Amino acid sequence: TTFVLMQFWNMFNARAFATGRSAFHLHKCGEFLMIATLIFIGQIFIVQIGGEFFNVTPLSVSDWLIIILGTSPILLVGEVLRLASHLHHKHVK
Repeated sequence: TTFVLMQFWNMFNARAFATGRSAFHLHKCGEFLMIATLIFIGQIFIVQIGGEFFNVTPLSVSDWLIIILGTSPILLVGEVLRLASHLHHKHVK
């Protein structure tokens, strides 16, 4: 789940890469949001319900929160780097 959520957050960074926009710019991104939602809900389903079939143990709410908070800096660091790059290019012009 940690690995999946690291990739989940990085998916937002990859989408924003070289666009000059924030990863939070989600206007007209219905397909992207649908895929992101399916990935997140799918991971919850696999971990919480998949049990024996996927050879996993369900996580507690606190485990989910720790994993989400522990992996979300991937997205936040990407945002900070994009902002710094934007400000640098704006200052150089």
